[in-house]
Amino acid sequence: MAMTQTALVIALSLLLLYPAELLLISRFGWVLAALLAVAWLSSVVVLPALLAGPLGRLIEDVEFRSRTRAMAGEHRSVTRNP
Repeated sequence: MAMTQTALVIALSLLLLYPAELLLISRFGWVLAALLAVAWLSSVVVLPALLAGPLGRLIEDVEFRSRTRAMAGEHRSVTRNP
C-alpha cells in the first residue's frame, strides 16, 4: 500500500510538468511518470508472479541450503570447544 501511494504521488507530481512550455521539461515529466508506473507495475505484479514460479523455488532452495550449512557450522563449533 505504501509503495502504491508513494508511486502515485510522485507520478502525479511529475505530471505537473506536462503543461510546461519548454518541450524538454514537458517530455521529462510524462516520460518519468510513465517509467514510474512501469516500475510500480513490475514490482507489484511481475515480481510476485516470478517468485511464485520456479525462480522462487530456486531461491528458496538456495536459501535453505545456506541456512542449513550455517547451522551445521555453528553446531560443529559448539561441539568442538569443551
